[in-house]
Amino acid sequence: MSINCSYSIAPYFVNKLKQMIERFPRTGAARYWIEIYNYSKEFDGEDPRSIHLHNVHLQYGGPEEGGWWYEVGIPYQTHCIFSKKQCINRLLELTQDLDLYDQPPIDDSRGLTALRVTLGCGCAEPFPSERPHYC
Repeated sequence: MSINCSYSIAPYFVNKLKQMIERFPRTGAARYWIEIYNYSKEFDGEDPRSIHLHNVHLQYGGPEEGGWWYEVGIPYQTHCIFSKKQCINRLLELTQDLDLYDQPPIDDSRGLTALRVTLGCGCAEPFPSERPHYC
């Protein structure tokens, strides 16, 4: 279920988090997470009920057209949330404790991993649920 009702902090958003912190040193992370929370609520039509953390990396998909890769997420943590304020406070703690603003890019074949944060409902689940196939 969490795949259907989650909003991701993808690489673009990691850069945006870092930019917000550089631009607004005292309030940048809070502004960023409030924006993500509001977008998630708008996207899902309900308040998020959990914060999911996944270790993500690229996995080789196959040799077609010179080779292709897909992203794999292994559940790391799930945090239940009960209010917007609690969610933002917990995200700020995670940002500080886990250096979410400084995640490495995983878009090459060096085998790097990063943490991905999603807001949604339910527990963090591995993704994709089945291995993608080249069409």
